Amino acid sequence: MNQKNVIITLLFLTFVFSATSQEIIAHRGYWKTEGSAQNSVA
Repeated sequence: MNQKNVIITLLFLTFVFSATSQEIIAHRGYWKTEGSAQNSVA
């Protein structure tokens, strides 16, 4: 039972971290809009 809880907790944490990392990705068409940066550094 204890090992099952550890596995479930690890899967939950993996899901949470993967969901939060998706917020960083910019929209593909944003660079075409007026006034947007043309490189990834700006």
